[in-house]
Amino acid sequence: MERRRHERYPVAPALNFLWTNPEGVPYRAKGLVRDMSESGIFVLADQAPPVGTPVGMEVLVRSVWARSQVVIELEGEVVRVEARQRGYRDIGFAAVVRNVVLHNEQGEIPG
Repeated sequence: MERRRHERYPVAPALNFLWTNPEGVPYRAKGLVRDMSESGIFVLADQAPPVGTPVGMEVLVRSVWARSQVVIELEGEVVRVEARQRGYRDIGFAAVVRNVVLHNEQGEIPG
């Protein structure tokens, strides 16, 4: 049964993500976006935050029109972690997206 409310778009840009473990130790890692929608994202990475962990993400997308990168900052929560069989990354995680901010490399918000 399909439970998604928003269409998912296949993409593969790089992304940086960070979270803090229960002891307060911050972690930073890199991955690839497998797909994303208005309300969720699936990330392929070498490590993943545990389910229920708040996670901050920064997706860098090359803009054809502006000849620069568009930065998509996301705040969310990990809802699922999957071990991969074989492939570029060993782990994948899904996160529900709670907040999104778009800006360019200079920090300017498109208007």
